[in-house]
Amino acid sequence: MKPPVPGGDGFKPIIIGVPIEFGAVNVLSSHTKDGSVSNPEDDRGNLAVRILAVEIVSDNPPSPFSVRAGTCAGVLVEGAACHFKVTFSPGKVGKFTASVGIEWEYAFYADTGYWNAAFVTGAAKQLEVGR
Repeated sequence: MKPPVPGGDGFKPIIIGVPIEFGAVNVLSSHTKDGSVSNPEDDRGNLAVRILAVEIVSDNPPSPFSVRAGTCAGVLVEGAACHFKVTFSPGKVGKFTASVGIEWEYAFYADTGYWNAAFVTGAAKQLEVGR
């Protein structure tokens, strides 16, 4: 099967990510969770993509979340997955949301795009001393 021409028919590769939920975390503490995204095989003839950046996207910067790209650097071929780590380090009490954004380009064609690949949530609570 000949792959579709990027940009010519609205074709974009698929990224599938799983939400990351931290639950309640003490203020001024730090917790890290693993995340992953995949570029699944399908009958559309998905193409390999080169990951250019993995970042936290938040409507309320500075975000208490940070991300390390891990294996999400370089080319993500059809049927493959890559892994990253998200850290939640709240500095104040509250509920927080963000997403892990992935900037990409086709590995063999001149086209780029951006995925909001995984939504991230966490709640910061006051530290309880003596319990």
